[in-house]
Amino acid sequence: MTLLWILLGFAILYQWATFYLVERFRRFELETPAPFHPDYAVSHLKTVHGRQPRSETNWRSYIDQDYRGEQEVVFTIGRLGDPSADLAREIAAKDARVKVIEGDASGNGANPKVASMIQGWPHCTQPFILSTDSDMHAPPNYMDKIMAGFEDPKVGMVTCLYCIQRVNSPALAMEALSVLDFSTSVLVARALEGMSFGLGANMAFRRDVLESIGAFDVLGDYLAEDYQLGNRITKAGWKVKLAGMVVEDVLPGMRLKEYLLHQLRWMRTYRISRPGGHFSFIVTQGALWATLILLWQGWTWQSALALWLWWGTRIKATLHNWKVFGAVEAEKWIAWLVLKDYFYLVLWVCSLVGDQVRWGPRLLKLYPDGRMKVLKRFDV
Repeated sequence: MTLLWILLGFAILYQWATFYLVERFRRFELETPAPFHPDYAVSHLKTVHGRQPRSETNWRSYIDQDYRGEQEVVFTIGRLGDPSADLAREIAAKDARVKVIEGDASGNGANPKVASMIQGWPHCTQPFILSTDSDMHAPPNYMDKIMAGFEDPKVGMVTCLYCIQRVNSPALAMEALSVLDFSTSVLVARALEGMSFGLGANMAFRRDVLESIGAFDVLGDYLAEDYQLGNRITKAGWKVKLAGMVVEDVLPGMRLKEYLLHQLRWMRTYRISRPGGHFSFIVTQGALWATLILLWQGWTWQSALALWLWWGTRIKATLHNWKVFGAVEAEKWIAWLVLKDYFYLVLWVCSLVGDQVRWGPRLLKLYPDGRMKVLKRFDV
């Protein structure tokens, strides 16, 4: 019983640590303007697929930045007939900086995003490369902040946090809270060990550094290309820097099955990429320790205190962190945190065994080195 209380105490301290680190991030990074207005020439490699109601708004939030440096935008579409192609061509027809590369990139590897990046990469001509996902929406100061990170000549890669800020269903609320936990864990990892990985939604590179590690061409069969890129850049002697901003992850909706499959895929990927972090995750889960105290003692004032201490701290810290990261109507959806945490415990146990994950219409087999192979394709 004493051990359960110690573990619960550690989990509560972890929540207060995220509260402190997020508040520090807000005060000294998020609300601080870029130290100067950079003018590095940038090739923006934009992998796009599918079309959502806010696709054009999302893409233009990057393209229409008030940025001093020269920019070119390479939309890369790795699937013939993708509904995103028409919109990309419309934008390119009105903006000479934009070009569209479209084709069947499936031969470039099992990871469709990386396969599309490999297809578009040869068309990038500038000394700095920016890679972003199609469902991200950038704040107005995005380019200045992310490119200012290269003021340090030892920085080879700059990345940034992201958050689902708008929610319209319980499943999407749980996905948003899961993404939030991941983003806050990045701040914890940075405080403890520094950055040695990237966040795939937004990554910027020095071109020569990217080429020195084989660029995207060597990553076509890796599931966690962002981890691989950051890790290889770090091992090559360069720094990975986290920019002081949060980018909005825009999702139109999500069903419960999609949420569970996505999180299980992410957990098994994390187990392979960062096994130490994955196994230590369970120590921070106060829901488990408070529930075990309840099951051990029954309904007593001690078990009631354990639940009150945990959920009071957990909800307060999470609500604070989500608001700092830009959440809209956070109070309306915060109650789903309880169900999300218990789902997460089950998913974590499931992630400890098995080497298969579902990604969209494909069943994948994961290998210990982070590579994957397509086992089966499903009709959609």
